[in-house]
Amino acid sequence: MARLVLRRFLSSIVALVLLAVVVFSLLRASPGSFAYAALASEPRITEEMVKNLERQYGLDQPIVVQLGRFARELSSGDLGNSFYFRSPVSEIIAARMRITIELMTGALLLAIPAGILLGVISATRRNSLIDYAARGMAITGICTPQFVLGIIVLFVLLRFFNYSPPFSYASLFEDPWTNLQQFLWPVIILALGPTAAISRLTRSQMLEVLREDYVRTATAKGLPPRVVILRHALRNALPPVVALIASTVGTLIGGAVVVERLFSLPGMGMALISGVAYYDYPLVQGIVLFVGLGFVVVSLALDIFVGWLDPRIRDAAR
Repeated sequence: MARLVLRRFLSSIVALVLLAVVVFSLLRASPGSFAYAALASEPRITEEMVKNLERQYGLDQPIVVQLGRFARELSSGDLGNSFYFRSPVSEIIAARMRITIELMTGALLLAIPAGILLGVISATRRNSLIDYAARGMAITGICTPQFVLGIIVLFVLLRFFNYSPPFSYASLFEDPWTNLQQFLWPVIILALGPTAAISRLTRSQMLEVLREDYVRTATAKGLPPRVVILRHALRNALPPVVALIASTVGTLIGGAVVVERLFSLPGMGMALISGVAYYDYPLVQGIVLFVGLGFVVVSLALDIFVGWLDPRIRDAAR
């Protein structure tokens, strides 16, 4: 098990380094620049104004020099200063990450139990009305983009219930009721896709496991159906589902950007949109790397959990 964790940890470091280089390169290769975006309100933009601004932020230096400076700052834990917000990127992330983490955590806490429960019920009542309904919901959730669902929900709430989400963030610990109003629908919208995917995979894995000989033997011995399903079937069906949950974290990150924009949540997704719009290289790099680090940590934790669930994985790592 220790060898498995070490191998995953080393591969995660390599992935983060590659992510940093790729993000840095793509931002510099994209058309446009921060100088032109910052001077967009000026009535007349001259080359001298652009060059002075680029010199101020070090954008006139060769790409190799900029990459070296970025690597030095990153190795010391410094993500740089935001061009647009004019403050350290680490402070911006620290101020906004709790909103995005709260949104994603709520979506995961809703999607994981709901998806597994729907999958188990659908598998144990195969070809029943409940099974057809659960499969239809899963297909709808997978096929419906989150921005489409968010727009529909907002339209219905505004048109028929005269509802609009609060526009100022309220902390969960300071004002729970306002926080619930602000996060209820974004969490549901963000959780729909992962719930559908988890439900579909859980159903297929449960159907496969329920046909195994050891499950039939446990049933023949007279064990209660609840014990057979939870202890023998579900535990052996979970490893692929846990692996899917790890990949779902990446999907939630992309969905959080859209949902935060729709519901005016001042999280990292909103900051990322501002950074891309104004070519704020340090801000975009910092948020992407922070999100990548979170994805790596979650994936590593779920790999350890899968190894605990499935002894075959531990044996293969020896």
